[in-house]
Amino acid sequence: MTRGVRRWLTPLLMFGLVACDEGTVFKGGDFQVPGGDGYTSPFPGTDGGLPNPDPAKKDSGACGGQSIPIQLVQKGDIPDLHLVVDRSGSMMTPVDFFNWALGTKWDVMRKTLISLVGAYTVNIRFALTLFPSDDLCGAGKIDVPLQVGNHPAIKQKLQSTGPNGNTPTHTTLAAVRTYLKTVPPAKGGRYVLLATDGMPNCGTPEGDGDTGPETLAEVQQLAQDGVKTFILGFGSIVAGNPTLLDQLAAAGGVPNPKGPQKFYPAANEQQLKDALFNIAGGIIPPPCTYKLTSQPQDPEKVTVTFDGVPVPRTKSNKDGWNYTAGGTEITFFGSYCDKLRKGQVKTVKFLFGCKGPVIE
Repeated sequence: MTRGVRRWLTPLLMFGLVACDEGTVFKGGDFQVPGGDGYTSPFPGTDGGLPNPDPAKKDSGACGGQSIPIQLVQKGDIPDLHLVVDRSGSMMTPVDFFNWALGTKWDVMRKTLISLVGAYTVNIRFALTLFPSDDLCGAGKIDVPLQVGNHPAIKQKLQSTGPNGNTPTHTTLAAVRTYLKTVPPAKGGRYVLLATDGMPNCGTPEGDGDTGPETLAEVQQLAQDGVKTFILGFGSIVAGNPTLLDQLAAAGGVPNPKGPQKFYPAANEQQLKDALFNIAGGIIPPPCTYKLTSQPQDPEKVTVTFDGVPVPRTKSNKDGWNYTAGGTEITFFGSYCDKLRKGQVKTVKFLFGCKGPVIE
């Protein structure tokens, strides 16, 4: 921001399959989708599968007598997503001037980014660059390099950093472009996500001077290097430069498909979360297949729910869930897979002994 302004699939899902009498909804065996601020696995030493609470009851048909781990099956190649995040002084202003309890724009950005990286930590190779790197016009550095599973490092950096300084977007993107040339790209593709709340400046030693043209040139250079750039404008202030943001988004090669803007606008926490999760969910292979460590006694008597709503079993693999790989896996299809990709599902339940809806 200007010199005078100073001072936030496949998400990794973990569920249990729980036995119950036909027609009974058993309230155990569900799991909240990870990714929130401060998330840690409640099952130390596991990779997300829900441990069997009582192996002696493994084959029990009684309600609640069976719990089987399910583990994500990685499909396809994961992508790179380099987060380039504006921490200029204007990010210390409240996200809502009429409700200061909602926190500053930086509070909301930090919280949402931590949630995003936690949710996709095994599905995306993240990197993080915050800018400016000082309290004036220092180009952003590589704060956390590209790596799978670096949620702790990104979380620590975001939590230990506050907003200040101007908006050297052009020199920061140049530094990111130089870094990316030193690291072989992931097979799933390479992307940059530029999240900013204001006009790029630092065109003079004092920190003033519009650098929109220079910023556009850097996005075009990234595109020539095979790197696509998402543009996210955060806060009501983005209304002041929608033309530039649209130019950047068009040059980046991955414009917002929902429009009318080519960039992704976000004026509050929910819009920011929706934008970030839509971006991340759109670049990963569908995270919709989960491996059963053992098969249910009666595969026809299983109900699957998203947030308490039954998901139909689709025997034609069109829209719902079905067994795959000879009954050793469960895969979600169609709109239900899309919901997982976009982080729209909070709780998933698998109920044994309770036959759910079936469609052809």
